[in-house]
Amino acid sequence: MFTVQLEHQRLQETLRTNEQHLRLTMEAVHDGLWQWVPGSDQVLWDARCWEMLGYPAQPKELSYTTLLEWMHPSDLDNFKQRVAAHLEHGEFYHCEFRLRTDCGGWIWVEARGDVIEPTDGETPRMMVGTHTDISERVTQSQLIRALLNESAAAILLTAPDRSILQVNQRAENIFAAAGTSLMGQSVRILHPDDASFE
Repeated sequence: MFTVQLEHQRLQETLRTNEQHLRLTMEAVHDGLWQWVPGSDQVLWDARCWEMLGYPAQPKELSYTTLLEWMHPSDLDNFKQRVAAHLEHGEFYHCEFRLRTDCGGWIWVEARGDVIEPTDGETPRMMVGTHTDISERVTQSQLIRALLNESAAAILLTAPDRSILQVNQRAENIFAAAGTSLMGQSVRILHPDDASFE
């Protein structure tokens, strides 16, 4: 009996330690945690998910219907397709979409998740995952794309190995052969000979 109690105490302490590590990790990366029983209308968000949208930071439920209403109309079909593909075919769930904030603006969210299949035969399967606010990254990407494509100059961004990472439409029009792209190629294709390349 005493050995069983010690084992139980040890397991409880391990569980508390693991929960604390997970909580500290999530706080460090500023991601939110969510869970949803597929087919139900209830989604549970942690405090960080709410905080991202400007609501009081407290864990509480959200209806799945409301989540869809808060989603940008342009992102809704893709979101539904990604969720269905994961639930029906086990495809990796990763989706980026915009959610309306409390003050009426939009943030970009990157969602990742997976289904947990219970083994007891009674508990419903549950989908769990994270939300990451990627608004800054998306804004920077859109700005770079706009600057590249609106410029009258031919612009190429290259890696240290001189492979082309980004290229604007003007550069594609000038340097790329019809039906091809410069993306991922070496800048060598822009030079007629080795001396010019060097």
